[in-house]
Amino acid sequence: MKKGKKDQENVISLPNNVSIVSTSMGGILTHSPPEVLKSILSEGLEIPRVILLPQDMAAGEELASTGFVRSGVNYASIEFVLYAQYFGQQNKCLIVVHTKSQKDRIRIILEETFEGPDTRLRQKGMKWLADEIDIVSLFPPINRAAYWPDLCEIVSLDQTESGYIGESTAIRVDPVAKEYVFYENEVEHARLSTQITEQAKPLSWPPAHPIQRQELTLQFIGGSDGFDPDGITTCFLAWFHTVDRTYLTLFDTAAFIRQRLAHLGLSTRHISEVVISHLHEDHIGGLPELILMGENQIQLITSDVIYQSLLRVLTAMFNLPTDEVASLFKFIPLNPGKPLVFGKRRFSAIYAVHSIPTLAIRLNDLYFSGDMRYDEVWFDELVEEGVIQDERRKELVSFADGADIIIQDAGGGTVHTTVTRELLEQMLEGGGRVILAHTKPDGLADLVDALGNRIDFALSGRIVGLGEAISTLPEDPIMETILTSSLLARLSPEINLQLRQTVNVVSYNAGEQIIQHGEPFNGLVYLVHKGLIEVWSEGTEELRLVAGRGSIIGERSALKHEEQPGQNGAVVQRMNNTYAQTNVELLQIDGTFFKHVADHLNLQEGFRKAEWLLRHSPFQEMLWADILDLALDLRVYPLAENDVLYQSQSAGYESFILVSGEIGLYNEHDQLSYELKKPGRFFGGRATLFNELHRFKAVAHTAGEVWVLRAVDLKRLHMVHPNISLQLRGEEMTTV
Repeated sequence: MKKGKKDQENVISLPNNVSIVSTSMGGILTHSPPEVLKSILSEGLEIPRVILLPQDMAAGEELASTGFVRSGVNYASIEFVLYAQYFGQQNKCLIVVHTKSQKDRIRIILEETFEGPDTRLRQKGMKWLADEIDIVSLFPPINRAAYWPDLCEIVSLDQTESGYIGESTAIRVDPVAKEYVFYENEVEHARLSTQITEQAKPLSWPPAHPIQRQELTLQFIGGSDGFDPDGITTCFLAWFHTVDRTYLTLFDTAAFIRQRLAHLGLSTRHISEVVISHLHEDHIGGLPELILMGENQIQLITSDVIYQSLLRVLTAMFNLPTDEVASLFKFIPLNPGKPLVFGKRRFSAIYAVHSIPTLAIRLNDLYFSGDMRYDEVWFDELVEEGVIQDERRKELVSFADGADIIIQDAGGGTVHTTVTRELLEQMLEGGGRVILAHTKPDGLADLVDALGNRIDFALSGRIVGLGEAISTLPEDPIMETILTSSLLARLSPEINLQLRQTVNVVSYNAGEQIIQHGEPFNGLVYLVHKGLIEVWSEGTEELRLVAGRGSIIGERSALKHEEQPGQNGAVVQRMNNTYAQTNVELLQIDGTFFKHVADHLNLQEGFRKAEWLLRHSPFQEMLWADILDLALDLRVYPLAENDVLYQSQSAGYESFILVSGEIGLYNEHDQLSYELKKPGRFFGGRATLFNELHRFKAVAHTAGEVWVLRAVDLKRLHMVHPNISLQLRGEEMTTV
C-alpha cells in the first residue's frame, strides 16, 4: 500500500499543497483542493475525518485569490470527502476553520450544495420540486433525507480554547513563521506552512485526439465521478457548426478545467457559453478557475433557481459582496418552459429528479440528463403514491424523445440512475445513440454488447459526432490562436493576416526547456498554439504560472531590447525559465515583424507602464503580456494640489491608479475618510464599473500623477481579464 511522501515524522505530503498529519484524532487533512479525495484514494491512504481549511485571502492580495480560493482553485472542496466518510462508512467529519466568518460561509456552501434551497423553493411556489428532492434524498439507514449537520461539525479556531479541537489535539498558528503548529498534550507534534505556494495541477489529463468535426461533435473531457481516483468527472464540449461559424458549448466544469482545456489546445475564449446542470462539486469544481482565471468573462447558462444558489455558494467561497460576484460572469437564464435560442441553436430544459435542483438539457438533437435518477418504474410508483402528477411523469420520460444523442449520467444508488437492460432498451426506442456518463464501463460491458453498438461510454477523450462531416472548416487554427491573444486582437485584420503569413510553428516535447533565464535575447517571440507551458519566477525555482493557447512569451525581452538596445555594451537577457509542461506547439514570431507590431500598438509606451505596474502592484503571477494589455489603456493625468478628480454622489466615468502624490477621499460631509499614499493604489473603480455614484470625493493633497482608465476600458478589462479587474477592485475594497 502506498503511503505518499513523508516529509516529517507525522506528516504525509500529497500533490497540490495537501498534507495529512497523523494525530490521536486520526489524520488531519490540511487544505482540500478539488480532486483531493482522488489523490488520497490513489495513494491507498485512509480518508481523514478532520479537515483543516486555509485562512482567508483578501481580494487584491494575490492574483485570482480571494476567500478560500488561491489562483482560481477552491481549497475548501470538502464535499466528496464528507460523502466518502458519511455514506461510505457512516462517519461524521470535523471541519476546522479559522474564524466565525469562515464557519458561517462553509455552512452556506453545504446548505446549497448538499440540501438545496428548500425554503426558497417552497416560497416560490415550487413545493413540488422541493418534495421531489426530499424523496430522492431519502437515506435508508436513517429513514429520512440526510442534512449537512449529519455529515460534519464545523469548529473555528478563534472560538476554541487554545486551539483545542479534541481532548489532546490542538492547532495553533505561528504568525511570524506562517506555520500551523500541531500539538498533542501540549507537546509540539508537527509544523506545516499556512501558505499555498505550489501551482495546483490536475491528477490526469484528457487525451488530445484529432477531431473530425461534424455538424455536432462532442469531445469528452471526463465521464467519471468524484470517487474514481483514475477518472475525470463528467464534463464535455459540444461543437456546433453552422455555415458561418462554430459555437463551442461547455457542459459542466470538471476541476482544473482551464488547464485541461489548454491541454486540448483550447482557450476559454473559444467557449461560447458554459452550461451548469447543478451545483454538486463534481459538476462545478472548475468553475472558480473559469471565473477568476479565464481569458475572458464567461457566459453561464442555468436556471434562475440554480443561479441564486450559485451566487450564495460563490459569495461564501470568494468572501466577496454578492454584486461583485455577479459581475464576474454573465448569467443567461434557461428556465423550464422558456427555451433559449441562439440562431440555429435551441436550448431547453426541465428540472431533473435529483437531490438538489438539477437541469436536464436539450441542445437541438442532443440531450444531457444531468445527475437525473431516471427510473420509469419508480416514476409510476411515485404517481400512484401521489408524490408526482402524471403530467410530471410524462415530462420526465418524454423530454429526450427524438434526441439523436442521449448523454445519461448514471452511477446507481438512491440519487443517480441505475443502469439496467430495461432502462437502456427504453432509451434506445427513439432510435438515437446512448452515451453513459458518470460511471465506469466495469461490469456493464456484457449488457452493452448484447444491445449492439448504439451504446457508448463517456470516457475521457472520447469523441462522438453527429451529421455530415465538415470537410472545410471556416476557422484557420493559426489565425484563431493569434486572435485568442487579447494583445494581438488589438491589431487590424490586415496586420494580423501579415502576422499569420510570417509565423513558424515549432514543437517542444514535455519537460523540454523553451527559454532559459539569463540567456542572450535572440529576437524571437512565441505564442502558445497547443499544449501547456510553465513559466518560472526570475532566477528562482518557483513555478509562477501555467499558460496555454494564446499566451505570449518572450515579448518582454523583445521590448526591453528595443528600449535599451545594446546599452553600455550589455546584451539583453531572457528573464524567465520556461518549460513545456506537455507536448507543445508554439508560433514563432521573428523580431522584425514583432517590432512592426510594437510600433503599431505603441508597445514601447506600454512597456514602461507595464514595468512600473509590475513593481508597484501584485501582478507577479500574471503573464507579462496581460499586464501590458492593461497598460495600453492607461492615460497619464498630472495632478496639481487640490485638484478634484470626482465628487461624492457623482456618476463614475473613470477609475484611477495612483502613480505619485497623495489622494484624500472625503465623505458626503466633507470629512477625510481615507488617504492614499502608496503608489499603485486603485480607486474609483466600483462606481465606474457598476454604474453607481461615487461614495467619496477624491482630492489631490499634493501634486503628483495618476493613470486614468476610462469606463469603456475598465469594462473591456473586466470582460477580457476578469482576474486583473478583480485584483484592482480587491485593492480598492481593502481601503475604501
